[in-house]
Amino acid sequence: MAVTKDTQIGAKFEQKIVSEIDKYAALHEMDRSKVIRLAVKQFLGLTPSNQPSQKGKLSKVG
Repeated sequence: MAVTKDTQIGAKFEQKIVSEIDKYAALHEMDRSKVIRLAVKQFLGLTPSNQPSQKGKLSKVG
């Protein structure tokens, strides 16, 4: 089993973005931090689009 060390960071978002994150999280039964991690991984190309654990695509905001 691989050992992973997580690093906690803080980020500031506009209220509109936070609202969209919360809506997505509620719809897909995830917490806010999971939605943000998924979005960052998708942005960086680290998550294959056909990954089975993905419960839907993130919608673009703005």
